Parts: sequence; structure tokens; C-alpha cells
Amino acid sequence: MSHSPLHKKVKIAFLICDQPHEKTLKKHGGFDDLLHNTLEPLIKEEHEHLDLEVKGYDVVYKREYPSREELENTDAVMISGSFVEDASADLPWIARLSGFMIYLYDEFPRIRLIGICFGHQILARAFGAKCEPNELGWEIGSTELTLTEEGKKILGTPGQPEDKLRIQQVHSDHVTSVPDGFHLLASSEKCKIQSLCKYYRDEDLKEGLPPAFTHDTPLPPKPYSLVHILTTQGHPEWGHEVINPLVDEFLEDGKIDKKLAEAAKVNAQRPDDSEKFGRAVMRVLGVARRETHEIGEKLGNAV
Repeated sequence: MSHSPLHKKVKIAFLICDQPHEKTLKKHGGFDDLLHNTLEPLIKEEHEHLDLEVKGYDVVYKREYPSREELENTDAVMISGSFVEDASADLPWIARLSGFMIYLYDEFPRIRLIGICFGHQILARAFGAKCEPNELGWEIGSTELTLTEEGKKILGTPGQPEDKLRIQQVHSDHVTSVPDGFHLLASSEKCKIQSLCKYYRDEDLKEGLPPAFTHDTPLPPKPYSLVHILTTQGHPEWGHEVINPLVDEFLEDGKIDKKLAEAAKVNAQRPDDSEKFGRAVMRVLGVARRETHEIGEKLGNAV
């Protein structure tokens, strides 16, 4: 498959499965805007020539998807969070979204696939796992995750031993098993499968190298450049200003009680490691900081 010459943009096709609360939408924009505003500053720190382009597609109400031509110039396809339906629901739009993930995996292996919350569940479902209501209940606000050995490599800060990270959460469903070929990266007290990754298969590598990106930055060292799929149950792009209006809405709709709502708002104010998660996403998308390349060279993992 051919694509256009290298350019100076990281291009993300963002599959929008919902919109934030009206208050958040007016003040901060949609989920695609929240993602852009989280990731672009991380790019600009050391790669001033690079821009971030996040193009949204309404896959729920308009059934919008990137065309083949657009996909040939796309670095990643990301799936947003959603409260429209459960990821386990047998609905046409969810079935199509799941099928689109397999289509991309088979036909466009160069494109990295990333799922956030509902997107994490959809990708897990697409590759054979189940999603179910969590009998332990809701996770809302800044939540501590324990990293697996693989998670320390992918989500942890390069060169710094870390086994715990915190990320904002808003969910009551969870993935119940790790799909074949995937690696578990993180767990929380209530949710065992918080983050997953799948590396490129040997047949996807050319002379041992993973597929290149459309932008002109050097490939990050291994293992980041080998990640084909990355998912997180949490929301690195959300803070309390997004979560609190949702908590009010859930309380009004009877989805949660007053005690949980109050605790959730307190929890959402606690510190989180959204920037570290954002940097992990950018490493997977081919944008790594200088010290990451230097550490990779010392360890013999440079690409």
C-alpha cells in the first residue's frame, strides 16, 4: 500500500461515539477537541515543526467513517468514550464499528489503533473478549492503576521505574478477558483489565522494522514502535471539569446515588497522571522525546 510523502502532521482519525455534557461542550468543545488539546502541547515541546490533526467522524448518528484515500494518509484511528450504549450491545452501529477495527487491522496494518474507555471495550470485543457490567460498580475520578511488567515498559516513563499510575475514570462496564495475542498493561482494584496492547506480528514487519508513520520524525525505540493497538479504560484527556457535569447528570438520571456522586467529585479533583498517559500515546504514534531515543540507544532498542 502506498501513501503520500512524509508530512509535518500527526494525523488521527477520531471516531466519535458520543459528545460530552452540554456545559463541557460549550466551554471545551467535543471529545475530539479535548483529545487535541491534551496531545498537541506534548508534541510541541520538542517537535515544534509537527502539528496535530484530529479529524472527527460521527459513527453513531451519521455513520461517518474515513475513506480509503483518507486512511492512506492517517497515522492512527482512535475510538472515543461513549455513554450512548454499552459496548456489549447488539446494535448495527456497534457491530459496524467493531468490524471496522478488524478491517483496519487486516487492510491497513500501518495504522495504529487506539481505544479510550468505550473504545477500549470495543477493540477488546472486536478481537474476541467480552464486555459486561462490573458487579463491583462504578469507577469515577482519579483511580490508581498497578502496572504489569509489560505496562511498565509501555505506560511508564522511559528510564524511570514506575509500577503505579493514576488516571481519570467514568465507567461501570468492564472487559472481562484479555483477547488472544494481547498483553495486559494495567489493573485497578475494581477493574482487572484497565489497559491492553497488541504488538505487530512478524509478518507485518519489513526487515524487522514496524510500519513507518506519515510524519517525518524518527521511529521511537522498541517496544513503542512495535505497538499496533493500545487501549485504556480511563480518560487521559479528561479532568474534573469534564467529569463533574457527568456526575450531576448521572445523579439526576438515577444511575448513581448522592453518596457516590459526592465521592466521585472529590475523587475527580485528585491528581492524575494524564500527561504520562498522553506521552505514552504519543510514543506509540511515533513522537518520542529526545531522552526516550537516547535511552533506547543505550539499551540497544533503537529502530
